[in-house]
Amino acid sequence: MKKLLAMVLALVMTLSLAVSASAVKADEKINEDYAEAVAVLNGMGVFKGYEDDSFKPENKITRAEVATIIYRIYTKDVAKNDKSGLYATYNKFSDMAGAGWAQGYIGYCANAEFVKGYPDGTFKPSGNVTGYEVLAMILRAVGYDKNGEFTGADWALNVAKYAEQLKILENVAKTTDLSAAATRELVAELLFRAIQTPMVTYTAAFGYQNVGLNGDNKNGNIFKNNISLGKKNFDLTSKDDNDIWGRPATTWEYNVGDKSTTIVAKPDAAFNVATSECDICEALGVKKTTTILEKYTNGTPDLKYNKDIVPTVTKATLGEQGQITEYYKVKDGYRMVVIDTYLAYVNEVVAEKTDAKGHVVRDAYLALDGFTTKDADKTDSKKIETLYVKGNDYAEGDWLLVNVNEVDTTKIVLTSNKKAEPVKTVEVVGKADSFVGAQTEVYYKSNQHTIDKKDYKDAYTFYLDEAGMDGTVNFTWFLDQFGNLIGDVAIDNTNYAVLKNINWETGKPGYAEATLVYMDGKEETVKVASIDGVSNVDEDGNPCNKELCGPFNPLYDNAVPTLSDSENSNKFEQTGKGTRAYMSSDTTYTGNYDGMALFMVETNKDGTVNLQGIDAKHGDEIKTNYVYFLDDATIKTDVGTISVNNNTATNAGKKLALDNNTKFIVREVKDGKYVYTTYTLKTLPDYATESVTLYYTMSGNFVNRVYIKHAVDQGDFADYIFVPTNAEKYIKRVVGEKTWQAYVYINGELKWIETTEKNAKTLAENTGKLFAVKDWDKASSSEFYGLCEKIDLVNEATDHDAWTKAGMSDYVTKWDINADGDTIVSDSIVWRLSDKTRIVTADGEALSMSDLSKISSRDFETKGIWVVSAKADYEGKADYVYVGEKLNDNIEVVGMQYKYDTDKIGYGKFKWDNAKNAYVFETKLNKGEVGVAKSATYAAVDLNTNADYDTDELWLSQTHANGEYYVGMHGVAGAPLVGANNGYVVSMLTAEDGLTTAKYMWKIEDGDAKSNDATLSEIKVSADGTNPTYIDLATVNPGATLDAATVKPLNAQGKFTVSVTATDSNAKVEIVSVENMTDALKYLAEGTSVAVDMNTQPNGGYVVIRVTSEDATTVNYYVLSAGTAAGN
Repeated sequence: MKKLLAMVLALVMTLSLAVSASAVKADEKINEDYAEAVAVLNGMGVFKGYEDDSFKPENKITRAEVATIIYRIYTKDVAKNDKSGLYATYNKFSDMAGAGWAQGYIGYCANAEFVKGYPDGTFKPSGNVTGYEVLAMILRAVGYDKNGEFTGADWALNVAKYAEQLKILENVAKTTDLSAAATRELVAELLFRAIQTPMVTYTAAFGYQNVGLNGDNKNGNIFKNNISLGKKNFDLTSKDDNDIWGRPATTWEYNVGDKSTTIVAKPDAAFNVATSECDICEALGVKKTTTILEKYTNGTPDLKYNKDIVPTVTKATLGEQGQITEYYKVKDGYRMVVIDTYLAYVNEVVAEKTDAKGHVVRDAYLALDGFTTKDADKTDSKKIETLYVKGNDYAEGDWLLVNVNEVDTTKIVLTSNKKAEPVKTVEVVGKADSFVGAQTEVYYKSNQHTIDKKDYKDAYTFYLDEAGMDGTVNFTWFLDQFGNLIGDVAIDNTNYAVLKNINWETGKPGYAEATLVYMDGKEETVKVASIDGVSNVDEDGNPCNKELCGPFNPLYDNAVPTLSDSENSNKFEQTGKGTRAYMSSDTTYTGNYDGMALFMVETNKDGTVNLQGIDAKHGDEIKTNYVYFLDDATIKTDVGTISVNNNTATNAGKKLALDNNTKFIVREVKDGKYVYTTYTLKTLPDYATESVTLYYTMSGNFVNRVYIKHAVDQGDFADYIFVPTNAEKYIKRVVGEKTWQAYVYINGELKWIETTEKNAKTLAENTGKLFAVKDWDKASSSEFYGLCEKIDLVNEATDHDAWTKAGMSDYVTKWDINADGDTIVSDSIVWRLSDKTRIVTADGEALSMSDLSKISSRDFETKGIWVVSAKADYEGKADYVYVGEKLNDNIEVVGMQYKYDTDKIGYGKFKWDNAKNAYVFETKLNKGEVGVAKSATYAAVDLNTNADYDTDELWLSQTHANGEYYVGMHGVAGAPLVGANNGYVVSMLTAEDGLTTAKYMWKIEDGDAKSNDATLSEIKVSADGTNPTYIDLATVNPGATLDAATVKPLNAQGKFTVSVTATDSNAKVEIVSVENMTDALKYLAEGTSVAVDMNTQPNGGYVVIRVTSEDATTVNYYVLSAGTAAGN
């Protein structure tokens, strides 16, 4: 059958797997008839391999080595300690002087009469041993040769006779020459079978007996089989089992070494392609319909699979291309075992780690990127399964073929001093074969590829496909163990390069020619077919003015070089004819491309290259990043990291890991020209904090390539500037220039610097204070020290609390100066001054150490002292001392202004709350007045007050606005002006000194809905305040016309008290004067009392009460009068 070759290939691999776990290396081939013996004896420690963990099954074996193995079997002593002198005196052979380490083993075996030697009195320890000699030795250990039958002319025949009877030669081919030098695997087979046979006793009357009263009873007979050497010394037993993949197996258990060895059964049929049921039945020798009762897939059992397969021609198939499918006979049918092979990349090789006592605290292991799912994509870590393999037999960057068990786990100590973690068991098939080529024919869902005009079938697990439908570019293609394609990646290794320059070469046709600098520093001139363009803005969104820069822009993916001889030729542009990279034939106009970025270099079939930074999907979305961009980055070579601060517009807080395998190429200026220098992590110069612009690539969790386009050397600039008191006179901007200029102290000397408008304003408002410079850049001309871009005030919160050799600053809040002025004791460091220490005051006065000692404690109430140390070899070395303005401890805020209900504004003040130990402001608005467009701000009295908040719901701003300096701003559309702390927004304000703090809490929230009720609930009338008369409000006539004949106004002599109570306590009640009494209507009012007489009431003796509802939408009038009724 055509499938037989596939079956044999799968079978060879299966056997290799079964043995490689404990006996031979994966690339060693062993006779399938001897594999079980080799595996078990190796696991027991009886018959070990070599120091490199190989077994070398076909190597010849010496007589000394066999004697050693016989000794171990008979004595169960498998320890590796030296026994060369232990039994050396037993030796009766003449050639033992050269036996070395084997003398003791040979001596023991000679004394026990397991070995006899040659007639000339020698043993020949280094001579090859024959199969018959091995049998003679082990059979003597079992109990034979008591009658001398293994000597004389027929000794070999007698040995063979007993070996046949005991079935020791059952797996040995009839063609095997046992009189020839034996191989190691043959010796293992002979010994393994022999130690399973019952030991014998010999008497002249009965000869050799393998049974006795003290034997190993297996059948309940009076006479029992004698125990075997294997059982006696090692408790060797076997049982039926399954391996971790579900294959039927035999597990051998013993009390030494590995304790157990599992031997997988030979499959009745095996395939690695999709196979028809007819072919499967033929391979199984089945002529009728049979049933697959069980199925195991990558270790996962399906014991109710129950599928009938028929031996007739049918389209139905089982298995997949490249998938190992094995069939085993079980009761009433067959078991199907399926094992997938996956492609994996060695991302990290971790070495074993031990403690001082030699205990293993971390295992040696490989961390793999496993491509185990259909949508696996090397550039998307979410689609890569991280796998672990114990041991480190492979190198980082290797591509492996692996089997992944979905049920069984292996425990590996992944992190030092942590517990072993259970991870999926992964068995490595071996390295994946690969080749480089480009697709010449592209198929759609055909599960095949044509590479350089050669057809290949895709493995079922062809999941990593970076080539996609691209038919012009070379990729690296990987093969599984059966020759199927299992994945492809863009060409890697050294095929990343920096674009040194590019220009248009005129001709028919013309073309773009570029010089590339690879990561090893080598240069190459290439023709460019396409180039990916950059956004031309930095990390903060600012446009690049001098050269092309920034992250790659998907709008400019695969831009075609196009001639444009003009000053505008340095740009990328989308046109109606596609994306263009305009460039000139005159190098004068193409300078903006120089050193533009790091690219992955794709080589096309015609020899041209594509300079790739990204792969875009639909013009505005990035599918794959080949190269990443960072600006304002910090590289720390001592800890191996690249980081970006939290204030950067993009990539804020990002941190990347470097290692000794990371390659660096740096663009540097020498003699006015750019040069490109290669570095390692150990040789890379130190660069200033947040000064590095770079492009990089990733390998797993580590950065593997870095192109540093721009950086400022750490040693080039000072870390601190001190602002003199008259600095406002020397902070200026020349009309027409973009940058500002400032005259400040640097390393104790006044120097001009360039800076930004924001920094210039900050420096002018903070004279006599020290600032840390976070970012220097090169100045526009040599008259300036440098361009200062980012600064931070040095106070108790931002200075150094502990000594560091790398340079530091200390704002001295607790101090003492000795009489000589050469020692300043701060709260954390004892500073030592010397004649080389420069002491400068903010007004420009240079002080000596004796002058410093004369500064009184009263002076320190108004003066601030900063001590600066450059890189120093001893603790406390003070290089510069600056005496300036003391930083204040003011943490007051002006007040609270809040906007609500779209355009309303409210104000408030913070008040101290002892219970909350904080300054508190809170208010409740009308129902719904908070609205959706709102903010709350409060301004600090001091410009350098800093605020930290307890919630990320806040929009914070510390900018000058309308002459005020806000430390807190809050604006969240559609949410109440409340925080997460019981409704309060909590901020901790720190004063300028970095030491004094206070808590501020505020809450602005909606109130309840206001009432429109303007009625009275009660009216009382009394002449003297006692025994009041209650007016029945139900009889009050709303809108009634007053009848003077019926109800007279009060006369001058009468006085009555009228008391009213409003239904809603929030309604407003007033005594008013009205012109038209008929307009007084009945509605709500608040409880009130008023004395009524002609002299006090403005309405001619009538009492008029106006009631206004809480929401001011309803107004009612009540008109009351007291008089004498008619007839009384």
